[in-house]
Amino acid sequence: MLENNTSICDKCGNPCISKIEENTQGLYCEKCNKWLVVATHIPAIESDPTIFKIFLDAGDFKNKEQIKILSTAANINFLEARKLLKKSNVEIFSGSATKVKEVSKKLKHVGIDFYIDPVFPY
Repeated sequence: MLENNTSICDKCGNPCISKIEENTQGLYCEKCNKWLVVATHIPAIESDPTIFKIFLDAGDFKNKEQIKILSTAANINFLEARKLLKKSNVEIFSGSATKVKEVSKKLKHVGIDFYIDPVFPY
């Protein structure tokens, strides 16, 4: 016997699972491959109102990839980015959690050391 909180697919009679996929959440029948009850799911990172700041910790001012990525992230020209890579504890970007995640991924990819303030939970 099924528990009261288990839903049954109205088409095939199999139990449905609770599922989250991108911005959709609800009950899903794996056998029929269809959603039964659907609601919008907004991930916490997308609704976080915090403005996060990325600070440069260390980089290589001779590395063209690092200069290029830093230039884009900090919205400065190539020469300014090269000078900035010689410094540390300098704010290079601030924004929403989703933007900070995007920028931090690029910085990591080219080997730029940085930290985020406040602590970034994503």
